[in-house]
Amino acid sequence: MIVRNEEENIGECLEGIKNFVDEVIVVDTGSTDNTKEIAERYSAKVYDYEWNNDFSRARNYSIAQATSEYILILDADESISDPEALKNDIKLNKDCYLIGINNFISGGQSFTHKAIRIIKNNIGLKFINELHEYIDTKSHLNLKIGEGHTKIIHRGYLDEEFSRKNKSERNLKIIKRATKKNPSAYNYYNLGRCFITAKDYYNATKAFKTSYEISNNEVYTPDLLNKLSLSLKEQGEIDKALEIIYNGSLIFTQETEIIYNLGTIYEELGDSGNAVICYQKCIEIGERGYQVTKGIGSYISKYRIARIHNSNGEYFLAFNLLIDIIKEETVNFPLGIIEFLDVTRKANIPITNVKETLLSICNVTKVEELQLLLDLLYHHRSALLLPVIDHFKVKLPRLNMGIAFLYKKNYIEAAKVIKELKIIEPSITNDVILLGYLLEESNILKDHHLNINKKTIRTLTSIIDKKEVDFALINTDEFFEVIDFLVVQLIRLKELSKLEDLLKLILISNNIKLKTFISSTLYNNGLRDVAKQLLSQEVEKEHIPVNIIEFYAELLMGEGTYEDSIRLYERIYKTNKSYKIQKQLCNLYSRTSQFNRLEQIKNDMKELNPILYTGFRWSELR
Repeated sequence: MIVRNEEENIGECLEGIKNFVDEVIVVDTGSTDNTKEIAERYSAKVYDYEWNNDFSRARNYSIAQATSEYILILDADESISDPEALKNDIKLNKDCYLIGINNFISGGQSFTHKAIRIIKNNIGLKFINELHEYIDTKSHLNLKIGEGHTKIIHRGYLDEEFSRKNKSERNLKIIKRATKKNPSAYNYYNLGRCFITAKDYYNATKAFKTSYEISNNEVYTPDLLNKLSLSLKEQGEIDKALEIIYNGSLIFTQETEIIYNLGTIYEELGDSGNAVICYQKCIEIGERGYQVTKGIGSYISKYRIARIHNSNGEYFLAFNLLIDIIKEETVNFPLGIIEFLDVTRKANIPITNVKETLLSICNVTKVEELQLLLDLLYHHRSALLLPVIDHFKVKLPRLNMGIAFLYKKNYIEAAKVIKELKIIEPSITNDVILLGYLLEESNILKDHHLNINKKTIRTLTSIIDKKEVDFALINTDEFFEVIDFLVVQLIRLKELSKLEDLLKLILISNNIKLKTFISSTLYNNGLRDVAKQLLSQEVEKEHIPVNIIEFYAELLMGEGTYEDSIRLYERIYKTNKSYKIQKQLCNLYSRTSQFNRLEQIKNDMKELNPILYTGFRWSELR
């Protein structure tokens, strides 16, 4: 291994492998911490190496020090899942072995890829490439390559690890220099990856396009297409992103990541039918391909389909899928449980039944699992939190109990807890405001030093005290987020009279931005008629933003008011001939039997988006 300042990781790495290797070679490129001392405790042979911004040279120096028949290459932030399997693998006497690498990223997700990490010593195998170095197999004829049966666990892509080592800035400098020296397809591909990490999507797009143009169907091409599509999408060019990934899906029919990303773009464009087909294909083929995010061949794609069913009001279908997901992943996939809570709330399933169902399928048997479940229910502000606390007879801090009381609608007990607190944590600021609004007690806001703007506090106090409020005077994101939080929680708590009072204030205001913001929230929570009411007068104004017209047209389409929806979409289509608008007009013209107009849109699509025209499911227009 080559290392630098890895005292936080190297001990764990060597501890897991010490009984399965004959020697440990550690090449240090300039550590200023205790890395070398820790390595020596494990009887490692430690060599100093002057860093020259070239990973392949350092790697080749490290393998030159090895004396054993086979060499295992690891990084300090990696560990082996099944070291015993290594012994069995090398009995096959291959020249090198591909090992699956499970890369953990922040947010509890991970993705896998394969790389050669075991090589036979003294047969001339070397690393090439200054960054993202790899074993050069093309220079060796008749090389026998085996598949390893262990897994490498890699933690280096976690946000805290990445920033601790300043990897982003370092890697970009190295790959820029390497690409200038050797403008290969692989270097341009890695340059694009580094630009994505730096969120420079314009230059990432240029690099990926160059790589694709000069490459020859490389092993990393599927990932290149995925990342090129992502870069285009991040720049607002979603139709181009769709075209790239759609073409990729025709070439790489068994690459789960490409098919999944195609589904997410269809979903973003409102084409839920094609999105579901993509997610179902992912489930059918499982997790295959060059690089695959864990779960997209199973529970994550099921979750995406369940979310679409939920959005369409198909709660029974969503419920059954979510049951499968939770049985499969228990508390380890929080999004599945959150969606389950949302579906059961919208379907008006009694909270007692929800609790019994959730606990029976979660099968919580460990303290860590219970803690995860309680944390999830707390952060989601679920009415289920207090019943689960009572079920397991656990004691939580007073602050958590206050939140549990609030969302079980025991407002008086919640207020007692809040009034006991001398300092209000920022994480519960909105909960305190909600409680004040529900109890009509503005003093709850005044008596605590809430971590929000004074103007926002004054406006919220006026709302609670039923004084005149001019929402047009306050346009901050902070205020919008507070109002949005109140609307969401009032819906969940079924405090409909309180919700109505708040929405009346928003309705009579001249704040279009706030109306649009809250309309979207109402729509996503099933209150489509109310969402429509908030915007009905605004959409007829001359200089209204296009996104508001589009959102309102979608509302009208959802409720079956097709002619008015067509009028608005045609208004948008004069300046925006995107796939999304074309698709909506095709559906609307088909539903209203306006076949001449449908043919015109089909001709436009064939001319402007020929690839997407081919992929459109014309037979399913309705």
